Amino acid sequence: MNTDMLIALVNNAALLLAIGVLYDVLFFNMDMNTRLKSVVVGIFIGIIGIALMLNPWELSPGLFFDTRTILLSVVGLFFGFIPTVVGAIIVSSHRIYQGGIGATVGIATTMSSVILGLLWRRFHEKLQKLFGRFDLYIFGILVHIVMLVCMLLLPWPFAFEVISRISFPVMLIYPIGTVLLGTLLNNQLSRKGTHTALKENEAKLQNFIDNIPVGMFRISSERKVIQTNPEMARILGTDTPEQAISYFEIIGDQLYVDPNSYKELLNILKTQGHVENFEYEVLRADGKPIWLLINARMSDELKGNTFMVDGFALDITERKEIEIALIQAKILAEESSRIKSEFLANMSHELRTPLNSVMGFSQILIDKTFGDLNEKQIIYASNILNSGNHLLGVINDVLDISKIESGNMKYEPEKMNVQETMDEVMVLMEPMIKKKLIKFEINMEFENLEVYADKIKIKQIMYNLLSNAIKFTPQNGKVWINSRIVNDNIQISVSDTGIGIPLNEQKTIFDSFKQVDSAENRVYGGTGLGLTIVKHYVEMHSGEIEVESEVGKGSTFKFTMPL
Repeated sequence: MNTDMLIALVNNAALLLAIGVLYDVLFFNMDMNTRLKSVVVGIFIGIIGIALMLNPWELSPGLFFDTRTILLSVVGLFFGFIPTVVGAIIVSSHRIYQGGIGATVGIATTMSSVILGLLWRRFHEKLQKLFGRFDLYIFGILVHIVMLVCMLLLPWPFAFEVISRISFPVMLIYPIGTVLLGTLLNNQLSRKGTHTALKENEAKLQNFIDNIPVGMFRISSERKVIQTNPEMARILGTDTPEQAISYFEIIGDQLYVDPNSYKELLNILKTQGHVENFEYEVLRADGKPIWLLINARMSDELKGNTFMVDGFALDITERKEIEIALIQAKILAEESSRIKSEFLANMSHELRTPLNSVMGFSQILIDKTFGDLNEKQIIYASNILNSGNHLLGVINDVLDISKIESGNMKYEPEKMNVQETMDEVMVLMEPMIKKKLIKFEINMEFENLEVYADKIKIKQIMYNLLSNAIKFTPQNGKVWINSRIVNDNIQISVSDTGIGIPLNEQKTIFDSFKQVDSAENRVYGGTGLGLTIVKHYVEMHSGEIEVESEVGKGSTFKFTMPL
């Protein structure tokens, strides 16, 4: 084997790889039209081919050997039609210019290398994955077998002499050169793909940052704005992020209405490494005060004693204004309620004094303390007394509601016997029951049960529920009470066969001054405060009350309270 030939071919292959690296450097970040870039790449490949042809191993005058077959076949494999054809035209033109006995062979090997490269590219999954080294080696063997076949275009028997001399070095060096150049381009394509994907992801991320409706920022512990997105710039009262960075040079002095807020924020960050839902008032670039809510975290990026803080910000000025308005409205409502309660308490007291006199003198007239009265006078005096009692009940209800709303209603629990308390209530209800000929029942699943409760309020609960049941039940109807123990609670229900309550009004009957029959000419009287008082008294005993009713079939009011 000719050592000089082997060294020359190795040198030529090394030159090819060196120029391949140069190509990688020059074209890796080229940014131009795709077709124009293909032409430029083709021209550069043609120049590389000429460079290789200028440093060949010359077997005989006019018969040169170099590595342009590696170059053109691999270019066809990786770069496609336009760069390969442009490069082949340039290489072929130079070979024709060189002339000699090997010109025809040179053109043939050039064309065959290009064709094999393009065909292999087309049928190798169209670059869906990188070529493996084994693939490249087989490809290199195929290309250079065809190259040796092209040697038959030389005059015979000189062609066989050339083939016998060059077969071993060509098949030893050229497939390896194909693998090395292919691997170099594989790496370049891999890096290019990674670089492209990275740029695309960066573009997507930047587009997300630029369009997200949340302020994003990066500040340094030295109180300088490093980076913002457009939304953060808008929040800070500037048109662009660059203006925000330029304006807010020392955010601790410029941005915060209360400098202590910045100190508090910085202290939390240094202590916890992050801050969540921190609210503070700031001054925009135009001097307008706004409220911000931020979530921020210390970055791992450190520069000496300086650290970075990355975070998100929301303009909550509108929410803050609503909160302030609600607080003011609440204060105003509480003050109005207090004034109303005081007014009702004072008015009730002022009404009771003359009412007690009217009722007292009416009773004196009925009792005939100062002389006899005729029948009409007695009826009139009785009407005055009854109306006075009714008005006193209304005043007492209003006074109780005012005490409940103002928080002045006292809760005075004591040990009480449930059955005895029921008997005391029934004594008061008996006249009403007899007047309407109502059938009345009490069903108790226990005897002599004692509970810890406010006896007066329990009696008022039962009185109000029974009064309503009797009032809304027609003549000869039925009212009954059921009492039982359920899950360590005493459950008492008052049921009737009265007019019932429409479903859409069952949720509002416990509201103050609310009645089922609310027309001005309603048949049934009352202020609409009884059930409101009942509900409050039940809740004072940590209990619950509910209603079950159907129009025309009666109602059941059921309340429970702990034993």
